[in-house]
Formats: sequence, structure tokens, C-alpha cells
Amino acid sequence: KHSRATRAFVEINKEDRAIRITAEDNGRGFDADAALSNGRGFGLTSLLERIRMLGGTLNIKSGDGQGTTITIKVNLPGQR
Repeated sequence: KHSRATRAFVEINKEDRAIRITAEDNGRGFDADAALSNGRGFGLTSLLERIRMLGGTLNIKSGDGQGTTITIKVNLPGQR
């Protein structure tokens, strides 16, 4: 909705001891660091908090006019 993307791709992979989720779009992109630090990215902040509670990581690659790729990696229970 916010990205104004015309194409989106979601991939879920099970790696040796983790699940990796990648979501990519061709939208307008944004400054993820600014969104997380200035309180405007409440949805991202909530997502990051939940991922960290699971012992996972969140990586956001985005740039003005370059779309966005979000990668979430969470270890499977008992696999930390």
C-alpha cells in the first residue's frame, strides 16, 4: 500500500536450523533507518521487536526508487 509497488515477491525457506522469509517489491523505497529511529515506522518497530523476541534478525534493503527487500531469519526452537 505505502510502497506503491506493482510487483511483490515473498519466499520462505527452511535452512539447516532456521527459517528465512524474504519479501521484495518494486515500490518507491524508503529510508528504513529513519523510519525505525524517528517513530514513524511503528509497524517496522513492532516487527523488529517481535523478531528479536524470537532471537531472529531483520535486514531491510531499500532506497529511493529502488524498491525494498526485507529478510527475516529466525532460528528453529532448540536450534540456537
